[in-house]
Amino acid sequence: MNTVILHLSDIHIKSNATNPVLDRADAICAAASTLTSQVAAVVVVVTGDIAYSGTQAEYALAASFFADIRKQLQRRLGVSDVHFQLVPGNHDCDFQTATTVRELVMASNTSTKADAAVIDQVAAVQDAYVRFAHEFLTQTDPESGTNRLFRTVTHGVGPARIDLMCLNTAWMSTKKELPAHLFVPQSIIETCSTTLSDAHLVLAMFHHPYNWLQPTNSRAFKNAIESASDIIFTGHEHDPDHYTKRFAPRETTEYVEGGLLQDSDDISASSFNVVAVDMSGQRLKVHRFAWNGRLYSDTSKSREWMPFHRNMRRLRGTFQTTEKFEAHLHEIGIPLLHKAKDLTLEDVYVSPDLKETPITTKTKSSSGSTIRDIPAFVIKEKRIFIIGSDEIGKTTWSFRDLRGPRLAA
Repeated sequence: MNTVILHLSDIHIKSNATNPVLDRADAICAAASTLTSQVAAVVVVVTGDIAYSGTQAEYALAASFFADIRKQLQRRLGVSDVHFQLVPGNHDCDFQTATTVRELVMASNTSTKADAAVIDQVAAVQDAYVRFAHEFLTQTDPESGTNRLFRTVTHGVGPARIDLMCLNTAWMSTKKELPAHLFVPQSIIETCSTTLSDAHLVLAMFHHPYNWLQPTNSRAFKNAIESASDIIFTGHEHDPDHYTKRFAPRETTEYVEGGLLQDSDDISASSFNVVAVDMSGQRLKVHRFAWNGRLYSDTSKSREWMPFHRNMRRLRGTFQTTEKFEAHLHEIGIPLLHKAKDLTLEDVYVSPDLKETPITTKTKSSSGSTIRDIPAFVIKEKRIFIIGSDEIGKTTWSFRDLRGPRLAA
C-alpha cells in the first residue's frame, strides 16, 4: 500500500479579493489521485504562506479550502485518513500587529540563542496563524515557547509509522526581509541533531530554504535536518524542484521544493507537488502539476518509480553494515552478465511466495495461507521461523524485503 503526500505551498489567500485557487480544490485532488492506486493514507504538507498578510479573515478562507481538500481526497482516493500538517511562512505574519518591543528584541538578539520569552515576543505576529493551526489540526495544546518553532507529529499508516518534523523558520521574518538574516535557535538544532527516529519514514518541513538563514546557522541547521529525515519539503522561492542529495551509499535525503499555488500578480500561475511512497517496495515518485487554464497537468520530467531507501544517516543509532559488506550483500552470487550494466541483486531478485503455518500444526509445511504483504506480516508478528530448501534464499529475503520497513534484518 502506498502513501500519497500532497505538497502545497505559498497559497497567499487574501480577504476581500479574488482567490481563484479556492475553487480548484477538486482539480488539485483529481490530479493527485492519478499518481498511484492502493493508497493507505494521505498526508497534506503545507510549507507556509497560507495567508497573504496573516489575518484571521484569511485563515477562515483557508480553513474552508483545506476542509474541501480533505473531503475531495477522501472521495477520490477512497481513504479515511487524510492528515494535514502546516508550518508558517513570512506571509503568515501579521506585521500590522508588530510592536516596537519586537523590533528591540530582534535587534538585541544577535546570537542564535533564544529562550521561550523571546520566542513568544518575536513570534507574536503569528498569533492568528497559531489560533488557526490549533483549531484546524485539533492539537492538544496551543503553540508557545519553543514548540512554536519545532514540533514532531506521528501518523500511523497501517503497520508503518510516519514522523513529521515541523519547523518555523519565519518567526523572525520582517516585511522586507533579506537572505542570510533569519536563524533557527541553537537549542532547536540540537534537538533535531539528537532526534533518533525508527519510523519507517521521516519528513521534515519548513518554509525558507537554507540561504535565508545566517550562514553559520544555516550550515548547522542543514546538517541536523539532513541527518534526521528522509524527505525535506520547503517553499518560499516559488521554484518547484526535486532532487536527491547523496552522502554515501544508502545515505540520501530527498528534497522537494514547493511552487507557487497562487500568485497575486498572475492568477493563472499555480503549481504543487505530489509524492507517492511505496515503503514495502522501497520506491517513490515525485510529480509536479501546473495549472493550464482548465486543469492541473503533469509537468514532471519523469513519471517512473525510483528506488527509495530510508536515510541511513538518521539510523546511526542502530546496527549498520560497512560499505564493503553492503557491496557483498548486493552481489548476485552467480555469473550473470548484461551489456548495459553490472547486475546487482536488485536487478534479478524475485521475492519468494511464503505461507503462514502455525508452529503447533502437524500438517505439511506447504499448507497454510499465502502471505500477501510480507513486511507488514513480519512487523505485526515480530517472531517468525522460515522453513524451506537451501535455495529458497532466506538470507536474501530478509535483507532485500525487510530492510526497508524495519531497522535491521
